[in-house]
Amino acid sequence: MLPQAVLTAFYRLPNKSLLFLSLKHMTPRIILRTLPHLPPRRIPVSHQVFSPNQIRILLSRRRRLRKTRNMLRRRNQSRPQEKMGPIISLRKILTIIFSHLTRAMNILKIKRRLSNSHKRQRERVDFKGFLMNS
Repeated sequence: MLPQAVLTAFYRLPNKSLLFLSLKHMTPRIILRTLPHLPPRRIPVSHQVFSPNQIRILLSRRRRLRKTRNMLRRRNQSRPQEKMGPIISLRKILTIIFSHLTRAMNILKIKRRLSNSHKRQRERVDFKGFLMNS
């Protein structure tokens, strides 16, 4: 039902730990309640599509780079720029994830609208922008 890239999302909790969310068995309402409350229309859609695995690699690469950087700092050496790639900011990773979520939510919304259109039900949109059948 959801695109492959949306099945796993990560976001940073206040205690700095990363939470892995499996969105496979979640309804849009639960997803909204669980994710940090960002209005989807404010999130820029990234042009590059990352799979959950690639996002995981990006995150682990950040951790690894941080570790090596700290080791170098302890040894009082300069950081070898050419050996390591740039650290991708967590904000960028989150933007990628949320753009996937936004796409998935839109797909779900359209599917639900199509499935309900023949039922002569009146639909109203709740404050989060998702369809609720009245």
